[in-house]
Amino acid sequence: MNTPFKALIVDDEASAREILEKFLSGFPECRIVGKEADADSALKAVLFHHPDIIFLDIEMPFKNGFDLIREIRKYPIAPTIVFVTAYNEYAILAIKLAAFDYILKPIDPDELKQCIYKFLSEKGKMDVGQKLDNLIREVDHTFKLRFNIRTGYLMIEPNEIVYFVADGSYTDIVLLDEKRETISQSIGKLEETLTNQFFRINRSVIINLSYLRKINRHRNECILSAGGKEYLFSIPSKHIRLLDELKL
Repeated sequence: MNTPFKALIVDDEASAREILEKFLSGFPECRIVGKEADADSALKAVLFHHPDIIFLDIEMPFKNGFDLIREIRKYPIAPTIVFVTAYNEYAILAIKLAAFDYILKPIDPDELKQCIYKFLSEKGKMDVGQKLDNLIREVDHTFKLRFNIRTGYLMIEPNEIVYFVADGSYTDIVLLDEKRETISQSIGKLEETLTNQFFRINRSVIINLSYLRKINRHRNECILSAGGKEYLFSIPSKHIRLLDELKL
């Protein structure tokens, strides 16, 4: 009997982890070695278990799936990656260009089966490390956010954005270099389009969680640290509780 391959599930949604675990349990070739909710705990699991394959969600709070891959590439480990994600045109474009597999949510069992069989047939026949490097290059090139402005549109990488602040029916984007761009969209409408990397802390401000440094519960304040600068904002207690639930 062949040795089962080791699989790691990484998704910030508990229900998504459970569903995928249930589906994977139907494959005798598969041994699940962990289920992680964020990139930091996932990296620890990767270094401990050395999984053969990672079923990876892209959009997670604080660090996304691509950030996890960047961390993994710092070590002599190259697991196969299968992205399990809701539709995101820029992310999927990068994945396709780098020839990686992805499965859209909600998961189709037949699609998962095809993915598993493809992995088994190709296992050991490809340079996964090189594919991961190619993927990161494609992500850096394609994974940008598009915002409409009065004269056209902007394409901005998520990590360039420190925070958004309402300006009437418009919204200002504050960037790492402290420059501001005004987009022709209200902050309410903008919030509906952003990934889990961003969080609305009050009526007027959406922050990039990657730069959240400190929460002061007594003063109802939060501090961002980005580009050598600190930014202080008020945050209601109920929003602090919502942040707590994200388990950043």
